[in-house]
Amino acid sequence: MKRNKVSVNYIYNMLYQVLTFLTPIITAPLLARTLGSTNLGIYDYTYTIVNWFTIVGMLGISTYGNREIAKASATNDKNVVSKKFSEIFTLQMVSVLISFTIFILLILLTNFRYKTVFIIQGLLIFSSAFEISWFYAGMQDFKKVSIRNMILKLITVIGIVLLIHSDKDLILYTSFLAVLSVINSLILFYKIGDYVNYKKPTIKEFASHIKGSIALFIPQIATTIYSVFGRTLIGMLYTDINEVAFYNYAYRFTTMILYIVTTIGTVMLPRVVQIRNEGNDEEAKCITNKTLKVALLLSIPLAIGFSTVAPFFIPWFLTENFSRVSTIICFLAPTIVFISITNVLGTQYLIPFEKTSKYTISVVSGCFISLLLNFILIRPFGGIGAAITTAITEFAVFVIQYCFVRKSFNFEGTLKKFFKYLLAASIMGVVIVLIGVALGVGFITNVIQVLVGIIIYALFLYFTKDDIYQFLFDKFKDLILSKIKRKSKKTIE
Repeated sequence: MKRNKVSVNYIYNMLYQVLTFLTPIITAPLLARTLGSTNLGIYDYTYTIVNWFTIVGMLGISTYGNREIAKASATNDKNVVSKKFSEIFTLQMVSVLISFTIFILLILLTNFRYKTVFIIQGLLIFSSAFEISWFYAGMQDFKKVSIRNMILKLITVIGIVLLIHSDKDLILYTSFLAVLSVINSLILFYKIGDYVNYKKPTIKEFASHIKGSIALFIPQIATTIYSVFGRTLIGMLYTDINEVAFYNYAYRFTTMILYIVTTIGTVMLPRVVQIRNEGNDEEAKCITNKTLKVALLLSIPLAIGFSTVAPFFIPWFLTENFSRVSTIICFLAPTIVFISITNVLGTQYLIPFEKTSKYTISVVSGCFISLLLNFILIRPFGGIGAAITTAITEFAVFVIQYCFVRKSFNFEGTLKKFFKYLLAASIMGVVIVLIGVALGVGFITNVIQVLVGIIIYALFLYFTKDDIYQFLFDKFKDLILSKIKRKSKKTIE
């Protein structure tokens, strides 16, 4: 894959992540004021449980399929790609439908609270049977997926604005998002014929992928336990269902910020796999090292900036009733840095270099740490306890992965970069807090905080002649100039 295609893929993913970031700017305050924290708590609680069935049904195929299609596409043979896709997709269909059936039977035969909401949410499991984003990721075509996601995000915003008006609209809200999820999954089949011809595989053929997908499913389910299980336990162990909504808002905001950085790993995985297939391991390691430094450059200021802006943002954005969200965010913010690092070490190094067992050990260890701390901390502290658990767990996973890769991976200059970016971001954070204290809670305050924060951080890196900052700046400049030149050439013609 050409280097400029990596940049284009990252730009498309970044555009989607920007829209993902902007969407709650409209929907979050609207839902907080219409549905209220109790209904949002019910929705989030049921969603987290349904999400477990979705994850189990997908069986690690999102990552496994991405990797295997990347390998197949390197052959430039449509028949090879078609065969691989047909086998993996069939496995996905069978696995998800089994999970969906178990879910429906469980809901109908037991005395679950919020049964109607659960049944509607079940469509999310069903829709995952047709989710093939992993195929396009493996083919290194992020354009279609990103455009689809952006369109669906816009429809989501419009639908919520037009349909959700009071705390009686929980069922309507749940139904709207569930149906949209089905459409979201089916829409990518529109152009699938340009890439593959589906050929029904034998049971032996699609079953041959079970071992490989489960190898990646184990770390995925473990990761989910320590990143999502807290939300489920809050609904079960904490006395106030509103706390689920508070924690979920904090988690969503943190995840939105995190997506900006973790997109790098998603885009670079096929690139690293391809380079390894060409036998150039050293170049693959070099790319991973640079990606790690980029992740640090972005994640550290995002974590500090977000946690310092939050107390002056949440009260006016979600109303004073949701002020607890900003406190939870402060405890969750360090995970932005830890996950950004492990995303590179895991997704871009351990998995492509087929060190899946070590990756699995790191996240399974994190799973046990998370389970222990969640049961200890959630009952007395609620969302704050879950946030502390998440931060400690992500740090532990990072330490374990570092121990595994430190002898084979070149960390040259990484520690120096870490402290440099931490110093720059800390100066930025102090200024952000002083601005907030001086101006108080409000939209204008946040705009000034963000702009001043970006300027301070960028100037620090500029005057210290940071090579990673200059690399990103040059890449962005070249991409913009090439777009302008192409448009100018078309206009002249």
